[in-house]
Amino acid sequence: MNMEVYNEWAEIAERDYDLAKKIFDLHWPKQNTSICFHCQQSAEKYLKAYLAYHNEPIVKTHILKELIEVCVKYDKDFDTLRAFCTYLTPFAVQIRYPDSTFDITDVEAKKALDNRTHNSDSPVNKFFITA
Repeated sequence: MNMEVYNEWAEIAERDYDLAKKIFDLHWPKQNTSICFHCQQSAEKYLKAYLAYHNEPIVKTHILKELIEVCVKYDKDFDTLRAFCTYLTPFAVQIRYPDSTFDITDVEAKKALDNRTHNSDSPVNKFFITA
């Protein structure tokens, strides 16, 4: 296990989530794409931290289901995150460009915040409490 790499990924993941939460709490207008982007980034980095912990190579991808596929090898409970990861994945790149067709509502932004990969019943949370 590589705790140094794990800690680096986990720290960045938490910063991404904290920023998304702060933006949401401040009610800044028209920032839902930023909130969802940072939630996706947080999920991606937490999954990569988990993989680093298990000495898996960290692939350069924003497609969360690809990361989940590897995480499931170590803990089948990661399978419960597939739908949420499918929800978050488009927020990595597609929403960041002017021709984006996304019109993200406050409800969708809240969903991204409430369902992050280390919420209280997530297998990622179970891991991070014990690591």
